[in-house]
Amino acid sequence: MTWDEWEQAKAEVAARDSAVQMRLNQAAASGGGGGQKDLVVHNDQLGKLGNLAYTLREGLRVDADHARQTTFDASIELFNDGLDMGPALTELHDAWNTQVGTLKEACAQRATSGPSSWRRWSTITRRPT
Repeated sequence: MTWDEWEQAKAEVAARDSAVQMRLNQAAASGGGGGQKDLVVHNDQLGKLGNLAYTLREGLRVDADHARQTTFDASIELFNDGLDMGPALTELHDAWNTQVGTLKEACAQRATSGPSSWRRWSTITRRPT
């Protein structure tokens, strides 16, 4: 494709799509934004979410730990037998424990936090230890 063909293709697309306009991360040009609230959350709903987060955390505490010790023991045996799978299984074991710990911390934070932190539900951060 030559430069002239490229420019022509761009012009055709622009002409065809001129009716479509896109605005990202800003209010409408007319001031927009309305005045009506489109999201309402009541404290009883937040309480239910907190209870759900607590239940999830307790379930993870028990269920995510079923194979932890046997996995670790197997990785040690494989390592002692000189197999490369031993260290790989240990790495998997450690990564699993880290991820489960992060998830349990996030659930605990949500279960004990107030309404303002629920706005950041999708942001799970690991606390410094």
